[in-house]
Amino acid sequence: MVVARHEPAAARGGLRRHVLRRRQLRARSRIPTRDLIRVAEQCASGCAANGNIPGLVYRSQDFSVAYTGSYLWKGSVAYVTGTHSLKVGYQHTLMTDDRTWMTNNQNLTYRFNNGVPNQLTQSISPWVNNARAGWDGVFVQEQWTRDRLTLQGAVRFDRARSWFPAQQEGPSRFLPAPIVIPETRGVDSYKDVTPRMGAAYDVFGTGRTALKMSLGKYLEGAGVVGQLRQHESDAADAADDDRCSARRA
Repeated sequence: MVVARHEPAAARGGLRRHVLRRRQLRARSRIPTRDLIRVAEQCASGCAANGNIPGLVYRSQDFSVAYTGSYLWKGSVAYVTGTHSLKVGYQHTLMTDDRTWMTNNQNLTYRFNNGVPNQLTQSISPWVNNARAGWDGVFVQEQWTRDRLTLQGAVRFDRARSWFPAQQEGPSRFLPAPIVIPETRGVDSYKDVTPRMGAAYDVFGTGRTALKMSLGKYLEGAGVVGQLRQHESDAADAADDDRCSARRA
């Protein structure tokens, strides 16, 4: 698997991603085994003809190309006086995960048992599986200082969601009519309001020794794996089933 990461803040990062992808496409076209049918050795009861290695795969391999990205932007405004401050802010993160799986140019895999073919697998290739996740947060925080005591309070609202862009499987050798999957919503129900508070007391009034206390609720980070990806649509699952091959003993 080849993974390219880049930061959105620099235009050069986006350019690097596209250049890298073109290089990978050219490199894949030069793979000498792409035209060979993939063979997997079952070796159910010994396979002296194939080195006695169960699960040995030869002639060609399956492979994939993947790109991930994380894009963050944020902003805030603050009001500050000598003993009082107020800050309001917004944060947004977009995460992308694009994956394309491919097999040999014949879209075939043979299974042998001690060199004797006993199964044929027909695959839909390439197979695309792209995902997106987004996270938005709005917060307000305030701080007061009186004599040696400083109090802090804050509240924030977070919303995390995921979705799957429109994708197409085929046309390919064994799927002449393409399967088009429209954009599908994933998880869209994570909405949280979380408070945070704290206090600090300057024990001797010198600013060198303080007693501090804080209390808050913190959320698990959002991403395109885990809970946000476990609820892919039935349509996406159906496309996955189509990729899983037509088999014949």
